[in-house]
Amino acid sequence: GRVIAEVNDALENMRFHEAAHAVYHFFWGDFCDWYIEWVKPDLLAEDRAAATIAWRNLFAVFEAALRLLHPFMPFLTEELWHRLPQRAASRSIALESFPEVKPAWRGDEPESGMTFLQDLITFSRATRAEKNLPANRKFQLTLGNVDDRYRTLVKENEEAVVRLGAFASIDYTRHAIDPGTGRVHITPHGEIGLPLEGVIDSKEEIAKLRKEIERLA
Repeated sequence: GRVIAEVNDALENMRFHEAAHAVYHFFWGDFCDWYIEWVKPDLLAEDRAAATIAWRNLFAVFEAALRLLHPFMPFLTEELWHRLPQRAASRSIALESFPEVKPAWRGDEPESGMTFLQDLITFSRATRAEKNLPANRKFQLTLGNVDDRYRTLVKENEEAVVRLGAFASIDYTRHAIDPGTGRVHITPHGEIGLPLEGVIDSKEEIAKLRKEIERLA
C-alpha cells in the first residue's frame, strides 16, 4: 500500500524518476528478496489448501507489481501479464485499473512488524559477513528485553526467521544481554543479541585484528 501511494503521488506530480525508483526497489527488494523467500515453504506445502492460498497471494502481488511497472516497461509487463491467470474477458494490462491504496490497507502496524523481523535477519547476515563465518555456522538469537508484542511476532514467524537468518535457535528468555559474549543490536522495540562464544575462535579474531591494525599503521 505504501509503495502504491508513493508511485501515484509521484506520477501525479510529474516526478517520474521517484515513481520508477519506488517501484523498482519494491519489486527487487520487498517482493523478490523478501516476500518470495518468505513464502517458499508454503508454495511447496503438502497441504494443498495452504499452498493454493500462498500461490494466489503471490500472483496477486506480482500482478499488481506488473501494473505499477507498466508505465515504465509497457511491452515486457504486457507479455508477463498475459502469462498469469486472467479473467476470460481480459484483453490487455493497459486496460486494467492502475493500483490504488484501499482504506483497509491503512495502518503502520503490519509494516513495522515486518521491518522488525527483517532487522533480525539482516543483523544475522551482517554479523556473518563481518566475522567471515561460513553459511553452515549457525548461532542463537537472543531477544533480550524485546517488547512482548514483538516477542510474540517472532514466535509466530519463527520458521521463517530461523531459516532466513540461519539461526540455530531463538532464546525467548527475558534477560539483559552481555555485550562481552557477542554482538548486541538495539532495535526500536528492545535489544537483541547474538552470543558468539563457541561460534568464533577468539584467538583467531585477535590475530586478524592485529594484522588489520598493522596494515592501517
